[in-house]
Amino acid sequence: MGTKPLRLAVDTNVLLDLVEPVEAVIDAFEVLDRRLPDHDRLVGPSVLDELAFLCDFADTEPVRQSALSALKSLRKPGRFRVLLELAYPQGLIEEVARRVRSRDLLPTEEAHDSLIWPKPLCWGVACC
Repeated sequence: MGTKPLRLAVDTNVLLDLVEPVEAVIDAFEVLDRRLPDHDRLVGPSVLDELAFLCDFADTEPVRQSALSALKSLRKPGRFRVLLELAYPQGLIEEVARRVRSRDLLPTEEAHDSLIWPKPLCWGVACC
């Protein structure tokens, strides 16, 4: 029996950087493809929500267009695996997020990320 592929959770900023394109992010994906040819790139519901929000309400038109391009890029077969539902209770994520914020483990301006990064941990994945 073969081993399961490594699962990598992709953040909103990474998707935006792929469509810009930001050379360091492009290079990182090329390295991942070479070193880990059998890996899954997962995009969770909160990333989809954030991209949808940016499509409508980003401060600038270029960011709105980048968010739209990032959403469209998710339709390409084999590049990303979109997760529409999560197999854990939202209350668990909220509790982890509350504890992270109460211990000042993230900068104040990144408080929203306290709700995002625990989710991949529940999937048993690495974050990028």
